[in-house]
Amino acid sequence: MAKTDAARMKADEIKDDESLMAWLSARPKEDAIAIAIRSALRVFPLWLAELDAHWARSAELSELPPLRLFLASGVARRSPAPDTRDAAIAASAADFAARSGAMTTSQASSRAANSAAAAAFRVMETVTGANASAAAVAASLVTKSSAIAVGKAGETAYDTYNASDQTSFWLQISLDAQILSLGDDPFTAPLWSSTPPDWFTQADGRWGYSWPKKPDKWNFWTRWWDGVLSGQQLDWELQKAVALIPDAIWQSGPAAVSEAIREIELDFAISQTPNAEILAPDPATGLFDVRPDTRLPADHLRDVVLKIGDAGDTFGGLEETDNRYTAAKDDIAYLRRRAARDGNDPRALHDLCRSVSRRIAARVADQSLPPDDPLVQDCIRQLDDAALDIVGFDEKTREVVTHRATLRLENIDRAAMPDLIEVANQIAALTQGVLVEDIPEDARLILDTNTPADIRADAAYRELSRLSRIMGWYRGLGSKEKVLAKGGALIAAAGGVNILFDLFRNLWAVLQWLWLLL
Repeated sequence: MAKTDAARMKADEIKDDESLMAWLSARPKEDAIAIAIRSALRVFPLWLAELDAHWARSAELSELPPLRLFLASGVARRSPAPDTRDAAIAASAADFAARSGAMTTSQASSRAANSAAAAAFRVMETVTGANASAAAVAASLVTKSSAIAVGKAGETAYDTYNASDQTSFWLQISLDAQILSLGDDPFTAPLWSSTPPDWFTQADGRWGYSWPKKPDKWNFWTRWWDGVLSGQQLDWELQKAVALIPDAIWQSGPAAVSEAIREIELDFAISQTPNAEILAPDPATGLFDVRPDTRLPADHLRDVVLKIGDAGDTFGGLEETDNRYTAAKDDIAYLRRRAARDGNDPRALHDLCRSVSRRIAARVADQSLPPDDPLVQDCIRQLDDAALDIVGFDEKTREVVTHRATLRLENIDRAAMPDLIEVANQIAALTQGVLVEDIPEDARLILDTNTPADIRADAAYRELSRLSRIMGWYRGLGSKEKVLAKGGALIAAAGGVNILFDLFRNLWAVLQWLWLLL
């Protein structure tokens, strides 16, 4: 095709590898990488579904090398630099190529898998291509191999395949190109723009069920794949840290990689959840305690406390039986008690104002408090103003609010939840001060679907921040001997050293569940 024709090729005109090649010839290298990765990912389950076959087990094939390749390639596209490029190259090591070559062609299913594996391996050629033109050629080969895999799926047990699946596949490529043409990122869109074809769903289900049964090895990759499918990618900085895990660890297998990822995710969670406080063992008692890491100027703090006090006095004597605002009785009592407890902690006062304001608004919504009532509206206004004043005057509280805004509460999967309440109660026994009350209370709020969503999100953020830091301290000891030497008070509070070790193992499971929020 002539160069002038290529320049005129539109993304919505892509229908095969030739038209794709024409469109890519006028696009930057990163677009070719994006098209190649997403093309290969759409047929990746065809390869994974064969891992239980005899020939695959005999060759000791694992899903880890191609998963690494996809992740590292995506990172290299997103953050092009020598270290990410080297990580991507290492991910395509000859070991994966040799193992892919072990596939038999005696069965149609493995022929589909072989084409899918070829597509995956060729993704790397788009990353290592010397320029945009070379990357475009490589991306065209990837999509061609992927299209062959789709065709081979029709010869397998995926008996719902039909000829329109080829058209559907190329439509997805075209849609990715259209997103790129608009200057957007196709990785933020679902892998399939509508319901995936049945052959994909069957192949995906054939292997995907096994990962949740082995969370010690595949927890991260389950969440990574869910992000690929939905377009809600795991944070790219987190993925970059995983891509840069040393090659020796990758070569050690899934368990070693999982352990390295867990450490990376803990560090990432701590960095992403500042809470305007310092959490550490009290030198005098050995128990975990927390103190504010920020202060409001005295005059601003006084104004905030006055507004909270005014809000608490809005409804008069709530003990009176004829008071029409008695539905707010528990909320106001909570406000007064917590304000007295947290009077010098700007972030805690901010959260208190938000929480009580939302609770009262919820009671208006369910009509347990009168709607459009001036006293109710004044109480809510006073609390909201106090919260806004704190954010306006305190930089660290403002930082907390900014980080919370990225939290994805909808990602909480209650069906897969470990025993959060039990672990929270056990961890609380290792603490003193406000943590004794806060950690179990926030655990209950997270799980209470009757609580307003923003209150639950605030609770989840606090819980994730605090539990991550407690785990970070424990991890920092590094050995059983140091735990015995420095954790005497914690051992006593837990009821024994083995109980303490079990508790922190359970805490890892809770944290991996809470990491879904990030």
